[in-house]
Amino acid sequence: MVLSIFKSLRAHKSGLFTTSSGYIGSGRSRISRGDIVVILFGCILPLVLRPQDYGTYTIVGAVFVDRIMCG
Repeated sequence: MVLSIFKSLRAHKSGLFTTSSGYIGSGRSRISRGDIVVILFGCILPLVLRPQDYGTYTIVGAVFVDRIMCG
C-alpha cells in the first residue's frame, strides 16, 4: 500500500510534507521549511505561502492536507 502511494505521488510529480502541527499533506509545489499552509476564504484548497520581506508572502502553490480539508 505504501509503495503504491509513493508511486502515485511520483507519477503526479508530488511530494509529501508535514506541518508543525502534525498534519500530513501532499503537493506539487517546492515546499520549504518556514513556508506556511493557509486556507484563504474563497479557495477550495489550502495554499502554501512563503514569507518575504516587509511582511509580504509569495504563493508557492495549492496543496492537499489531510484532516483540514473538511473545514
